[in-house]
Amino acid sequence: MAELKYRPVPHDQKAFLAKARARKGFSKAYNALALEYQVAGQMLEPALFTRVRDETAEMPSETGAWSREGGRHT
Repeated sequence: MAELKYRPVPHDQKAFLAKARARKGFSKAYNALALEYQVAGQMLEPALFTRVRDETAEMPSETGAWSREGGRHT
């Protein structure tokens, strides 16, 4: 089986939407879901903040700061 390697793909939301809006019917369908997109965004935002905060707290610190778990970062 082929080995898969992680390759991040940049995503430009504004460019994506500009290209997609050129398709027939996209704008109407997208706008009809505006409320759902807004609710989903509000639900995901706290989860993303928490994940980033936790990952940052576990990263080694150049200042030698103590982690939230009580150990010293090296």
